Amino acid sequence: MNNSTRARTLKMISIIFLSLTLSVGLVSLSPSPSAAAGPTVTSARIPISGSVFDSQTNSTVNLSGSLHIVTRFAPQSDGVSAQVTAYANLPSADVVATSDTGISYIALGAANGSVIIPYQPGYPPDPCTVLLSSGFMLMIPGNPVIPGNPVTPVQFGLKLKLLFDASGNLITNNFCGPESTDCSTAQVNIN
Repeated sequence: MNNSTRARTLKMISIIFLSLTLSVGLVSLSPSPSAAAGPTVTSARIPISGSVFDSQTNSTVNLSGSLHIVTRFAPQSDGVSAQVTAYANLPSADVVATSDTGISYIALGAANGSVIIPYQPGYPPDPCTVLLSSGFMLMIPGNPVIPGNPVTPVQFGLKLKLLFDASGNLITNNFCGPESTDCSTAQVNIN
């Protein structure tokens, strides 16, 4: 093999090797569709409703109002699921809590929860449920602590029904009620 042929062969091998290296490098740098999407964070208010029985006053406390919620919708690397994390805050000024006997309560608290749901990028996922089993309470305002007869706070949880669009944004509607099927809602979940 003469020098000219050897040089052409080495040049050809170098070009092929360089092309393959560059191709593999570019493919490995391309993110998968689910990873490219990244997490979507939404902050909103959703309606809350439900009832809690207070055994200390022997009455049912009805709640209505709004819950502040922040959701994080994160597509997983498997390409067929997403992790939904919900952070909920119940500011007392946004909720009316009154017993069937006319006693006014303050409802407050905060909690978070997470769930993995099926998800195909580009399509809205089915509604999902996130349970927040504790972190919320009802209190009678200005209740004096009388030894032997204190009224302690009533604990309760929430069941969040969350709807997302194809991009992972929380779907909310300021005019939807607790029985609505086209928006996100929060229901009192008795512990």
